[in-house]
Amino acid sequence: MLQLLIVGVVGVLAGLPRLVIGQTLTAYAEEETTNSTPTQQDESEETTNSAPVLQDESADTDDLTEFTVIGNLDDGDKTLRDGKYYDEFIYDGAESGDQITVDLSSSEFDTYLSLETEFPLICIPDPWGGVSCSGGDFLRVMDDNDSGIGNNARMILGFGGFFAGLEGKFSPYLDQKIIVTSAQPGESGSYTLTVQKTTPTDLEWKEAEQLEQEVIWLKDQGNFLAATPLAERALAIKETILEPEHLDIATSLERLAELYSALGNYREAESLYQRALEIQKNAQGTTSPDVATDLRSLAGLHRAQGNYREAEQLLQQVLEIQEKELGNMHPDVAVSLQTLADLYSALGNYYAAEPLVQRALNIQETRLGDEHPDVARSLRSLAGLYQAQGNYRDAEPLLQRALDIQKETLGDEHPDIARSLRSLAELYQAQGNYRDAEPLLRKALDIQETMLGSESPEVATNLHSLAELYSALGDYRKTESHLQRALEIREQALGTEHPDVAMNLHSLARLYQVQGEADRAMDVETRAISIDEKNIAIILAARSEAQQLAYLETLVGTLNGTVSLHLQGAPENPAAARLALTTILRRKGLILDTVTHGLQTLRQNLNPEDQSLLNQLTAKRSQLSDVLFRRWFTGGIHDRRMIAALQAEIDQLEATLARRSGEFRSQTQTVTLEPTFRPLKWHIDNNAFSQQSK
Repeated sequence: MLQLLIVGVVGVLAGLPRLVIGQTLTAYAEEETTNSTPTQQDESEETTNSAPVLQDESADTDDLTEFTVIGNLDDGDKTLRDGKYYDEFIYDGAESGDQITVDLSSSEFDTYLSLETEFPLICIPDPWGGVSCSGGDFLRVMDDNDSGIGNNARMILGFGGFFAGLEGKFSPYLDQKIIVTSAQPGESGSYTLTVQKTTPTDLEWKEAEQLEQEVIWLKDQGNFLAATPLAERALAIKETILEPEHLDIATSLERLAELYSALGNYREAESLYQRALEIQKNAQGTTSPDVATDLRSLAGLHRAQGNYREAEQLLQQVLEIQEKELGNMHPDVAVSLQTLADLYSALGNYYAAEPLVQRALNIQETRLGDEHPDVARSLRSLAGLYQAQGNYRDAEPLLQRALDIQKETLGDEHPDIARSLRSLAELYQAQGNYRDAEPLLRKALDIQETMLGSESPEVATNLHSLAELYSALGDYRKTESHLQRALEIREQALGTEHPDVAMNLHSLARLYQVQGEADRAMDVETRAISIDEKNIAIILAARSEAQQLAYLETLVGTLNGTVSLHLQGAPENPAAARLALTTILRRKGLILDTVTHGLQTLRQNLNPEDQSLLNQLTAKRSQLSDVLFRRWFTGGIHDRRMIAALQAEIDQLEATLARRSGEFRSQTQTVTLEPTFRPLKWHIDNNAFSQQSK
């Protein structure tokens, strides 16, 4: 039932403005209270609304446009078709030229305002001698959910002209119906409705809200570049109106930070996210879902900047909060699972990444439907995992499905479309299908440069993919120009020590090598290896043996390149030989350190007999390693049968231990030394062949 307190001036006097409360006398009669007495109904309103009129004829009549109504939504109120309770008010308190602000606030439910304007009854003669009439009813003309401060609703109405809608204004001669309801069905609680003359601050707030609505629209279209200056202006306005710790400030900070992040402006984005996070923590506590969202955004920034350990720790904290506060099947949980899976994939930990993506996909398809853009992102992530493991057959249909969903829901020019196009192109490249890959990469690049700007790190990623394609086609001029431009973008956006910068330099070194420019290749490769070593030390810290070996396996390609630079590009260059040897020894040391630590842990969990088998296995592995690396150092040739025999003994010992020990199986089934030693063995064999041929 509606319980009202009218604060201000309300009157229905001849020729004066009035506020008519759209609630029936019967409803008032049902309210058994001694503190509220309904007034008599103004019979002049019966033609449009048989509602009572609350009036105060003793009040000052100099200002009759401002009112405050305190009411309550509950299950005794009228109900809209969608199940929302509502109260309605007829307002006729403005004159031509007035501008009125209508605010609806509540601490108990998410408020929602609707405005209906009176459509006058108009009658005209018809050709048959009769009269045709239309109108005489109310038409819905405006809705608002959260244009006010916080989650509150606000509308600003201008009055002028006779007919509603003239120059965007409402007629002061016609009634306006204000409908108070909630954003979701079944919500209830007390509210405050305020009608007052618009102030300059109200207009500034309206400008900020309009800017942010446009920002949201542009962001949904993927046009982050155009959205950014609007978001900056909206934040600046709100900071002049609100206290620094207001939650609306946090929302605007988050929105702008997301845009900066998409454009590759990570330092500015991180600063804004940190500010928003402190506001959210102070207002809602450290375990709020909104705090978790900010932490996930910060994790994304850390990953983009190569700070993988910090990103992982934050994402684990996010999932702990979200699963506790939102439940295991919430879509926000799915986004965090996918984000963590992408991080593990970047580190080569595919075994850990795949179940996370599969779980995220299940949540999204269950809660959001099969055609949601979040489903497409998870499909792309899963396809990336399959591709990284050489499973091209399963990867391609996932990417095609992701693209179909995105084209249907996002349009053809969204950055997410560009990401999926690039992923599909890289899949084609991996299979040697350059003809189909190139137009996809060029289309992706066009979208990214338009929507994200020409200096975005995502543009650099696409340029790098195009460079690799042109290199495979032998077009070295285009290869170099694309790599150089990608390098400039990455160094500016990511810093000179980022893993992507090292990857870019490795590619340039390979290009110079095939063009016979050994000295240039050596300079670039040396810098790339230096960056690699710094990042390896950071990434391997505080990780399990399996995680460390998985990450080292992702570096096999760059190690191949370093060794190849010496063997094929500069076989007589002592500096090239030294760089190759030093890199191999450092990687071997890292692997052995990792395995030694893992073996110590494993040995503690084995019985004496299995410990003896493990010691034999360790000795055979060490013997094989010595043979392989000694051959590389000396350039000598040994009997391949010796290597095969050692490998057979190792395989037999591993199989025996796997049958006898579950602990051994759990540590060895996902990651082995073979993938890391395999490329070294190839280069050793290749070098021996070269020596033999001379």
